[in-house]
Amino acid sequence: MKKYYFGRYIFKNSFIHKINPLVKLLAVIILIASAALPGSPARLLSSALILACLTAAAGITPKEFWPSIRSFRFLLILTFLIQAFFTDGGGFTPVPAREMIWASFLSTWRFALIIGYSAIFTITTTPADIARSLYFFIKPFKKLGVNTKDAAVSLLVAIRFIPLLFEEADKIITAQKLRGAWPEKGGSWGSKMKFFTRAESFVIPLFMRVIHYAEQISVTLCYRRNLEQVMAIPGPGKADALFLLVSVALAWAVYAL
Repeated sequence: MKKYYFGRYIFKNSFIHKINPLVKLLAVIILIASAALPGSPARLLSSALILACLTAAAGITPKEFWPSIRSFRFLLILTFLIQAFFTDGGGFTPVPAREMIWASFLSTWRFALIIGYSAIFTITTTPADIARSLYFFIKPFKKLGVNTKDAAVSLLVAIRFIPLLFEEADKIITAQKLRGAWPEKGGSWGSKMKFFTRAESFVIPLFMRVIHYAEQISVTLCYRRNLEQVMAIPGPGKADALFLLVSVALAWAVYAL
């Protein structure tokens, strides 16, 4: 059974998946900026509707999309509590007013939208294309003496290891379950946390797997002579330009609310 989490690429034959990654990144940044600005609930509702339309256009089901938000549930809860019980001056309010609770809800909602737009980009874009998009902004620093080749290798390795870390952790947990080392079903969170902090059962195997894959990928990339070609992004087409224009128009409409 496939497990979904933030940062995992999900292959679909959709229009959103085929958009130029650099154009998609710019569109997502623009939409995030429009959603992050403080404003009325109508602005947040509009941003949520745009996010839902993008998700549907990408062919991503709620089951595939929800884990990306769920991964940040504790951070969202913490954001709400801090906004509700602490004033702008840093003072603590044991009984927050209705206005503070409403403002905390809107701030948390805004943060969830930012996570959702970021998730759409990572879900519909391969790790290699994400690295190429980021490398596009790093490449001009080559004229200032920055080693962009090492930066490109670091980007590819780092972005590739975001989903790989989850996959390897899941493999280790499955192996420990087969050995009977994993806490039984219904066990307390405390027993599970003890398992994660035990070096010999989880930390060391995960560390060794990550180092092994990182060494293989980095050595392979360092000895490739066509790294610049690998990191090159094809030029945008008419569909890409139309997508960016529509995104800008939607962001402007949200901002105007």
